[in-house]
Amino acid sequence: MTRGGVRCMGRGRGRPAAIVDGTQSPRHYWGSELARLREEAGLTQQELAAKFPIDSSHLHRLEHATRKPPDLEFVEVLDEFVMGRGHLVKTYKMVLRLEAGAKYADYFAEALALEPTADRIDWYGGSIVPGLLQTEGYVRALTVAAHPFWTAEKVEKTVDDRIRRAAVLHRSTPLQMLAILDEAALRRPVGGRQVMVEQLDHIAELASDGLAVVQVLPYEVGAFPLLDGQMIIYRFVNDPPLVYTEGSVSGQLVEEKSEVDESILMYDLTRGQALPPSESLAFIVDAIKEHQGNV
Repeated sequence: MTRGGVRCMGRGRGRPAAIVDGTQSPRHYWGSELARLREEAGLTQQELAAKFPIDSSHLHRLEHATRKPPDLEFVEVLDEFVMGRGHLVKTYKMVLRLEAGAKYADYFAEALALEPTADRIDWYGGSIVPGLLQTEGYVRALTVAAHPFWTAEKVEKTVDDRIRRAAVLHRSTPLQMLAILDEAALRRPVGGRQVMVEQLDHIAELASDGLAVVQVLPYEVGAFPLLDGQMIIYRFVNDPPLVYTEGSVSGQLVEEKSEVDESILMYDLTRGQALPPSESLAFIVDAIKEHQGNV
């Protein structure tokens, strides 16, 4: 046991793996409990994985919350192998209840759980500012527009939850945030001109402070690979990347390597058409002035 988490043994006996930090999210807590019970049972990741039709790398990802169990039956069998006496099952049901109560679309919940673990996120948000860069006023305007029949209390809960997520940009080991902003996301006065001034000021400040690398994709580019949707790439130190894609009313987490590779290529091609960071910052400043002139 180590302070703040569990140091799990790696895929071969005697080789330490990374610490499993159970404080980052409900899924991280469950993963840290799996690691703890496995170690107390005297099993390495490789030995436990051999009891399943999975490899040790998949078990490693379960413990570090970059993958989720396929179903509750899988968790029940896992609990038996590590002699959890039902503990893994109870805590996993708790995770499911907490995620069910979250104010996010079901199809985004799984991707959302990856934010605290990711070491780097590449984000193209289409005509919307990426979520981790959004301000309160901007989030509120988007939420009211998408859910006009929600109560004010429900709207504010959504705003608070979204803003709280941005804490990953300020953690002790900061997230590497790279964003592509479509010019449409800069020009459309979401929430009004003053809200957009505050939003773009916030983005410019994050970029200037080195908390995010921002590139603008101007209208003059024309067609580009990600024109018809949004994409987020989650990158990890010890695990392969995952990709989340989203349309207007649906989204999916992509895990298959060939599809992940193709998605990353599409993202890289799009980024190659965007302005360099320094020119992008100047572009954002010009957009701020434009909005200020119309307040």
